[in-house]
Amino acid sequence: QGWLIFSEVSYLVNWGFYVVDTGRYAEALAWCEQTLAVEHELALPYGHYLAGVARAGLGETEAALTHLKAAAEAGFDELAELTERAELKSLHDQAAWPALLTRVGQNLG
Repeated sequence: QGWLIFSEVSYLVNWGFYVVDTGRYAEALAWCEQTLAVEHELALPYGHYLAGVARAGLGETEAALTHLKAAAEAGFDELAELTERAELKSLHDQAAWPALLTRVGQNLG
């Protein structure tokens, strides 16, 4: 049963990245909701991360930061992904950005 959950999470996360990468942010949010509903250790960081990217892509700064903070708290540790993602560039000047980077960096160790 654990394998089925992992397989489902892997599918949802990979499809979520695809939908975000193609700029379909509203659709990506629906995938993120499904991903987060699984409540798997991999679903939480990536579901929130992708929701944050989608919200940023839609221009929803506060919602994006809320999801990104939740991703960091859930163990998201891909600092390069966070700093290089085009949709998130608009967040770099937000007051919460440095603390978010610090928190994600702490997850690396």
